[in-house]
Amino acid sequence: MFKKLSIATVLLASSSVSQALPVEISYSGAFNSGTFSECSGYDLAGFCMDWTDSAIQDSAFYGVLDFAVGDTFSGTIGYDSSVVAGNDDGAFASWDQIPLASTLTIAGDEATTTAGLPNFEYSSAFANNMDGFDGFSLSQSGFIDDWWVSIGLDIFDYDGILLSDTTLPEDVAFPENGASTFNIVFMKSLSDDIYRFTGDLDSLVSVNVPAPASLGFFSIALIGFSLYRKKRA
Repeated sequence: MFKKLSIATVLLASSSVSQALPVEISYSGAFNSGTFSECSGYDLAGFCMDWTDSAIQDSAFYGVLDFAVGDTFSGTIGYDSSVVAGNDDGAFASWDQIPLASTLTIAGDEATTTAGLPNFEYSSAFANNMDGFDGFSLSQSGFIDDWWVSIGLDIFDYDGILLSDTTLPEDVAFPENGASTFNIVFMKSLSDDIYRFTGDLDSLVSVNVPAPASLGFFSIALIGFSLYRKKRA
């Protein structure tokens, strides 16, 4: 019988009380792959340049969250669609330090603790509105003990109808012709080894949440885990 691990992480709050964000995406799916990327080559400056990948089946390496390939997940992630991109060239836009709010539930045989994810300190969003192809990604990350942990959604529409421009979308629909995934990534401090679990989404819906007249944001926001992955470029 499955036990459930439920983690609710609030990353956007008013000065007196937590508030919902204007757009909230609900999603669910199941993990279909786990990968361990072990650094296998460094440059003269000490940056990892090559990784050797191997399959992993569970999160035993982490020792806090206990889940495996095949386990289901569900969650929500919300954002304010009025936030202006930090970089926008008309086809690609990115946001750093974007206020996000999220919840995450993972169901697994050995999921017995509600601890294990950080208070996410960094965030990022990306929108790709190219002819014939749209992509939208949201990610959150932060440190817990000596681990860097990142979670994220990646939504790709091969028909190019997901986005109408490079602003944050007010509605997000499950693409009929595309790929939608959730991922959770772990990286040990002072190490270039990376553990990643990815799962395809089986549901994805968004709702517009009425915004209060005044929101006093203090952001606990995040830069993407991509800061670490840039060393692979």
